[in-house]
Amino acid sequence: MPNQFVVATSDASSNILASTITDLLRDARALLEMDIVFVSEFAEGQRVIRWVDKAADAEETIKEGQSNPLEETYCQRVVDGRLPLAISDAHLVPEAEKLDVTKAFRIRTYLAAPIVLSDGRLFGTLCCISHRPRTALGNRQIDALRIIAERVAVELQKHLSVPG
Repeated sequence: MPNQFVVATSDASSNILASTITDLLRDARALLEMDIVFVSEFAEGQRVIRWVDKAADAEETIKEGQSNPLEETYCQRVVDGRLPLAISDAHLVPEAEKLDVTKAFRIRTYLAAPIVLSDGRLFGTLCCISHRPRTALGNRQIDALRIIAERVAVELQKHLSVPG
């Protein structure tokens, strides 16, 4: 059964959630020195971009509301183990290089962490992209992103319900 989440419908609740997640993304982007950070949701075989933060000079390659078939994404491959959580240079990883999104989103460095809710359901992923290769990626960056993904999950749970 596919994950289907509904964000609380009150404008005030939606605004609080968006503001909180946007702040978390901005902090993650600055901490990890990336060009773009986003939260994706996995829904009905699609990866849907829910929130994005980008550097002032980053290209508009990823936009909120944009979706792609899940199978064609880094997000799916990270979750199922075909790609690692951290990629220093996507051009040197055959599984990443073959994906159309590598060129379309100008991905060189990629860092991701699954967003898992407290009941074990996978919401999606928290992802970072840099348009330049980064050799200094490792466990510290992965751990930092995981902590931020956990915080995103906590905030989502305050505002999500599952249709009955």
